Amino acid sequence: PYTTLFRSRLSSRTGVYWRSCRAEHLTEEAQNYMLEAMEEIDLQTLRSTIGVAKEKGVDPELIASAEQRAEVVIQMIAARDELMAALAGFNAERLQAALETAEELELDEFLSEETLESAVDRFRFLELRTQSGEDLRASIAGHILTDVQARLHSAKVNHCDDDIIQLGEARVVELQGMIAVAAAELASAVTTRDAERLQAAKAAAERLVAVDASVIQEAEDRLAHLSTMDDA
Repeated sequence: PYTTLFRSRLSSRTGVYWRSCRAEHLTEEAQNYMLEAMEEIDLQTLRSTIGVAKEKGVDPELIASAEQRAEVVIQMIAARDELMAALAGFNAERLQAALETAEELELDEFLSEETLESAVDRFRFLELRTQSGEDLRASIAGHILTDVQARLHSAKVNHCDDDIIQLGEARVVELQGMIAVAAAELASAVTTRDAERLQAAKAAAERLVAVDASVIQEAEDRLAHLSTMDDA
């Protein structure tokens, strides 16, 4: 057997050097298998073909290229695994980073159309989920019940984390209590002659949107009447 591409042997019968065609064939075959493996991301097969190529005397430069490709394949496999894990999670930033890495490594060539479409759809969903959570947090910091309720509904539809959902629900209950108190205070204050109290009750009711416009108008009319009485 011959282990290099151009190793020759002296024929004892003819006195000339000859080269084994089979050896060349095996070398070429090993090289082709290795080149084919370099086009895929099967690390085990690539390493196996590199080993055979070394044994069969394939060009060292090609072997070096294959070994470099093996390092890239390791990165691609890790990127693919991370992408699959990110797809199963709920972190939009992680998924975005995984998609960017996959694109840099040209991993999309080895992913199915279904996987790519799922990744894009999942990223859009997670973006919407993240935005819903941020919107709910902003509304919780405010004092408009209807806004919190609307944001809370969106957060539930978009499967936001339980902690923000619970905060939203607690804020709804809190605002409902505050509204009930504000409405009751305004209803009581409008029956008195305490303009200062009525003004404060009206402001609180307006801030919380605790009553409808007709009740606010009634309070304003009462304040105008009290002002006229003071002037008199």
